[in-house]
Amino acid sequence: MNETIGTTDAWLRDIELLKQHKARYGDCADRCATQGMPAADELAQLFTEDAVLDFRELFGQVLTGRSEIRHHFGVNIYADRAWMWHSFSNPIIEISGDRARARWLLYAMTTPASDPDAPPSVVYGRYDDEYVRSGSGWLQTRLKILHETRGAR
Repeated sequence: MNETIGTTDAWLRDIELLKQHKARYGDCADRCATQGMPAADELAQLFTEDAVLDFRELFGQVLTGRSEIRHHFGVNIYADRAWMWHSFSNPIIEISGDRARARWLLYAMTTPASDPDAPPSVVYGRYDDEYVRSGSGWLQTRLKILHETRGAR
């Protein structure tokens, strides 16, 4: 459950830090399509060593740990995507001490490396995320995508 909304500067700071964390994830993921490993290295640092990314509904796979996350974005995404663009909105963030959960609406577009001039494919969905506060700030422990695209292209 949320700490009392709006009563502390610390709570407001944590909400903003979690919003910035998600924005960094989107920025890094997008740059992985054109930059590969440099962006993937940055993206992997947003997660705990044992983080789990559940992409079953979108890609049919689950990534476990920073190494798999880094490889997926730095090698697979880089080879498969010519361009990506993520946008997140409507965050619902719950903070309980040093743990947090958040849900975000997702609107994303991408073009394949095999046809970079193709019109972008569109993905709609939600992210269901979990975070833990570390000595260096918030790190993500879990990410699950809920794929909700219905016939969009």
